[in-house]
Amino acid sequence: MCIECVIAVPLEGRKCAFKYGYFNTSNWACGTMLKLREFAEKYYSGNVVTIDDEHATLIPIEIHRDDTRYTHLLLKWYKSRGRVIDCRMLCCEGQAHYPAESELLEIMEV
Repeated sequence: MCIECVIAVPLEGRKCAFKYGYFNTSNWACGTMLKLREFAEKYYSGNVVTIDDEHATLIPIEIHRDDTRYTHLLLKWYKSRGRVIDCRMLCCEGQAHYPAESELLEIMEV
């Protein structure tokens, strides 16, 4: 469970997105993912595209993992509900990987 879920106000049905260490699509009201959505809406609102209540954005990042440089974070969510549909780090070589909680916390350091 991520640190944000541990310190958050208890909420029935909360499912942390980091139960297995990396982002998991089976999540709801995860503290870290809610903070990331707020971060995207605050700092990258001009990049958020909405179609039929689904929101998506690309956030520029600089993350290195296993000799791979990731340059963008794809974030996709539905309405303002608690689930994040997708979250992946993208690199120039076309690879996409689910981020770890620590990587998202690093991205949100402004």
